[in-house]
Amino acid sequence: MKCKATMLALIFAFALSVCGFQKASETPGLYPVKVNGKYGFIDASGKIVISPTYEDAQPFQEDLSCVRVGSKYGFIDPEGHLVIQPQFDQTLSFSEDLAGVKVAGRWGFINKSGQMVIEPQYKFALSFSQRLASVSSGKVSGYIDKTGKMVFTLDPMASGSSFSEGFAGVSVGLGKKEMAYFINPAGQRAFPSTYYMVNNFYDGLANVSKDRDKVGYIDRTGKLVIPFQAGAASRFSEGLAAFDLPNDRVVYIDKTGKTVITGNFGRAEPFSEGLAAVQLKTDPNSTRTVNTPNGTVKILNTGWKYGYIDKTGKVVIPAQFEDAGQFIGGLARVCRESTAAVDFFGNKKPCGYIDATGKFVWPPSQ
Repeated sequence: MKCKATMLALIFAFALSVCGFQKASETPGLYPVKVNGKYGFIDASGKIVISPTYEDAQPFQEDLSCVRVGSKYGFIDPEGHLVIQPQFDQTLSFSEDLAGVKVAGRWGFINKSGQMVIEPQYKFALSFSQRLASVSSGKVSGYIDKTGKMVFTLDPMASGSSFSEGFAGVSVGLGKKEMAYFINPAGQRAFPSTYYMVNNFYDGLANVSKDRDKVGYIDRTGKLVIPFQAGAASRFSEGLAAFDLPNDRVVYIDKTGKTVITGNFGRAEPFSEGLAAVQLKTDPNSTRTVNTPNGTVKILNTGWKYGYIDKTGKVVIPAQFEDAGQFIGGLARVCRESTAAVDFFGNKKPCGYIDATGKFVWPPSQ
């Protein structure tokens, strides 16, 4: 089993309008829930404050949430009012007062009044960060400012990530041994080194890959502070990062590279609010047979479930969940195993919210 947060290529992996687990950057206070197939929102006490009436909903960011009505997306405010009417094919969340929207196959950007301030013209687009957004027309890639002006372009066949802590990663081509590097907001190479793969800076460090199998961490001067070694690594959060060793052993390291938490983890997530979701073996492997329109299918149950540990490595919430998110504002979104006979994509998982003691504030629903 491998840790979920492994090294990822810097191609455009969009966080579109499909609601997923909350991330630490999202606004706490309101949490999306699904009731009888419709999405609404609860507050931190578990009280429904926006009725479940939407086909889809994202967590609030910058006081607006993207929701789907029918086949189109718009935005609501914390009172549940539709402040931007559903009219877009897909959206990104608001970031720095602008949100990416897709219309007729192209991406542009709107402001919080719903006005199109950058016309849809891009094949790909990422959210604004440090006043710049990575975009590609399909022929030209680069970074635009909030007026839509192309501030600088990238090399042909290159793609760039969002800026984080002053730097963005750029990936050139695929399948080459050395193809990734960092730039500053002026579009200049930030450090002389080139890597096989890079991830953004978090908590002052970035994990970079020397080749397909070795990963290390650099600081914001470009200095290698945790040497390359075989395995896969997550971003740092609250001073710790998960590191997946070649023998399928997952540990947590500190910023010196020292192993500080060990355990029989199948997967390990970043820490948030002092806790981290980890996968633990709770049952032996087993199979179950289900009937489908095309005959019977055997499904493997690996016996791994998510629980939560503290920074000493102690299991403080027992392993019992099929999926588990980060804590935000005192709550974490967790899911039970799907109750559907066959649901290979997990779309029918009942999900709810727990507090830091593991108590359900909102029981799993779907």
